[in-house]
Amino acid sequence: MFKGGEGSDVTLHALGRKWRLHKLYLSQSPYFKSMFSENWREARENEISIEIVDPNITMAGLETALGSLYHDEVQLQPADVVSVVAAAALFQLDGLLTQCGEVMMSCVNVQTAIVFLEAATAYSLRPVQLRCQRWLETNLMTHVNDQPSVLRQVSPAVLSSLVASPALVVHQTEFSLYVVLKVWLFLRLCADWEGGGSAAVVAAHKFFQQRAAEEPLLDSEEAGALAAPFRALRHQHLVLHPLDFEVLHADNIIPPGWLAGLYRHQWLTLLRLDQGLVEPGWSRDVTEAQFDACALRCGRTLKDRQKVTWRVTAVCLDEQRSPRHTQSSGLTAVQLARGQEVRVLTLDEAATYPLLLLAKLSSNS
Repeated sequence: MFKGGEGSDVTLHALGRKWRLHKLYLSQSPYFKSMFSENWREARENEISIEIVDPNITMAGLETALGSLYHDEVQLQPADVVSVVAAAALFQLDGLLTQCGEVMMSCVNVQTAIVFLEAATAYSLRPVQLRCQRWLETNLMTHVNDQPSVLRQVSPAVLSSLVASPALVVHQTEFSLYVVLKVWLFLRLCADWEGGGSAAVVAAHKFFQQRAAEEPLLDSEEAGALAAPFRALRHQHLVLHPLDFEVLHADNIIPPGWLAGLYRHQWLTLLRLDQGLVEPGWSRDVTEAQFDACALRCGRTLKDRQKVTWRVTAVCLDEQRSPRHTQSSGLTAVQLARGQEVRVLTLDEAATYPLLLLAKLSSNS
């Protein structure tokens, strides 16, 4: 299949196929160069069998990786790039890995972000990993949530990382993020369910509200392995509204023990505020890390130049909804009287629409 070059030939067996290849070209790969050294049996043989144990390596990926040893330019398709990455990693083809990373970086979207993130993590493509992570942080509650078949694919570990991230773009409130996790949990438990985003929200709500069980779901053997994303939620912000509390109780997903200490803490905070026991300069002493770890997360998307007042971080998106420009007001302590307005952020010339606006609020609780 591949021709050219001088030197002894070798028949390579892998995935049930045979290739007649040249050792001279194969030796461009550190994997084969080591194999053909005098210290190994393969150096003296004309036929070599390679056991492929990585399930990501397909015949197409293997052919592309081997073909890259014979051609300066390789055509890569997004649909095949993960297999090529896996084969390139096996054969230690750094140049091909770099080229694959460039292709992946250019086409991160709702269909590829999760697959690319898993591949980039497995094969140490750090820039691709960061790009996919940022894309998912920006779009989890919108584009991913709108496509149940994609949301179902998100692993508990990845989803837990996203929920815990200070960079996660939270639309509406923390309880809205809980609803996303609730739908995800329903999709994982009901693998045969199919439908659109709105239908998934309704179906998930009915499923948990009608579940006849006294044991909280995340305490059960059935769903215990899926608990990590729910643990990453900022539980103190899930119990701020009576209607939200009623839904949490009726869903019976989160064990009461996770929330019990919060009720006492919130009540004591209210008593301290009522009695004037809160130290007046507390907010000036909080660090960026402390703020990011406990801030009340909320946000919305502006489709055009609506008149809305927020304390914000602004994120501008490109055509593939990857963050193109980010601007933040920074950590600012402001005491507001009723009806008072304070300008905390002025968008610069690089800001374009669509524009995500995020607000983070924090208290001494």
